Amino acid sequence: MKDSEIIAKLNELLSCAETCSGQLSFGDKKRCAVNFSHYVEEIKDYIVFRIGEEQSQLYSEVFWSIYNKGNIKDNYAIKAVENKLHTFLFELKIKGSPATDRDFSKFFNRLNTAKKEKMTVFHQIYGLDVTDDYPVKMGCFTLYNYHLHKNEILALTGFQTEKELLEWHGEFGNHDVWISTEVETVDMDKAYEIACGRFEVLQGICQFIFDVEGYNAHAVSILSDVQSLHSRCYIVSEAQMKDIGESDIRRFRNANAAVLTHDTNHLFIPLMEKVFAPEKSEILNRIRNAFTTYGRILHERADTQKFAMYITTIESLVEYNTSDLTELIASYLAAMISDSLDSYVATKADFKITYNQRSEISHGSRTNILKGDLTYAQIYTVELIRKFVTDKEILSFTKNKELRAHLDSKIKRLEVQGA
Repeated sequence: MKDSEIIAKLNELLSCAETCSGQLSFGDKKRCAVNFSHYVEEIKDYIVFRIGEEQSQLYSEVFWSIYNKGNIKDNYAIKAVENKLHTFLFELKIKGSPATDRDFSKFFNRLNTAKKEKMTVFHQIYGLDVTDDYPVKMGCFTLYNYHLHKNEILALTGFQTEKELLEWHGEFGNHDVWISTEVETVDMDKAYEIACGRFEVLQGICQFIFDVEGYNAHAVSILSDVQSLHSRCYIVSEAQMKDIGESDIRRFRNANAAVLTHDTNHLFIPLMEKVFAPEKSEILNRIRNAFTTYGRILHERADTQKFAMYITTIESLVEYNTSDLTELIASYLAAMISDSLDSYVATKADFKITYNQRSEISHGSRTNILKGDLTYAQIYTVELIRKFVTDKEILSFTKNKELRAHLDSKIKRLEVQGA
């Protein structure tokens, strides 16, 4: 949307806006596109500003046009921009004048050219032990054991003493292992948003490494902890009684961070360097999205949902818009993990069955899945990710069209073998 169109729509919103004296009450249920109150120093009172619900579509068009303009979405969380837009509208309404080109340019440029700063985002991490004398570097992340690395944490946070740090952030004293990542942006909420995105990808990478290496006792989680779950069921009748226990074990014990970062793990460090590289790439985005979904699976207890998420991970890597999605994904997956025509044909046929089971779950006609089918879905997912992150040719691609051409070419080569 051009600036002139945005300004015209801003003025349309202003013409519909209402103001009144008083503070917005906590229980104010009036449905509006915009509804807030500001304290005005000149009159020593609050003024309520409202734009009615019937203007919701217009407001949405204006907001997203501004948010997606320039560098704003890269530097601010949605809420921060919305608050600034509200203030801009409020000031214009109180002034009683329409938005001009100069007003909008000043508002937009202030947002778009705001100076970035480096922010270090700390978060608790679960499932890893850090025992090194110094913080552990992992790509764009650093792992700390608070009791071993207090001085480094104090230096980063700017507190002079541990007492000061714990007065403000007592959780450092209650949880040993922390992870940090450095983000360069304008808004702290945006920094947290970016960091959480990275943490989720890292969580997926860790889980992938554990699954590949067979470390079934371990699981790394960051945004929330993962515990072993146990359920009990008692069955009784006049003649019998049975006690059934079911365990969903997702972590027996913590892993030492060295399991991931040691030189003998030939996958982890190169994978970290590639996935968290700063360059923009459609293929890297596919890989990051796949790891994000893969990492979320360990938080899910229901087998049907785990199964669906494994298939979603596969789709993240090889899905394209097409009328016959089952045929396409089955062909691409089979081509990626097969080296012979026999393997390709068998894998494609088997995965079609697997993919159709996911469709049945999504459409509500299936409410359970066999453990064996869940295992197959995991194996397919792990093998496909492994191919993506170890195939140098795929990692050299940046565009989706390059990947699709590569997959189509491999299918043709395999099918020629049977001609």
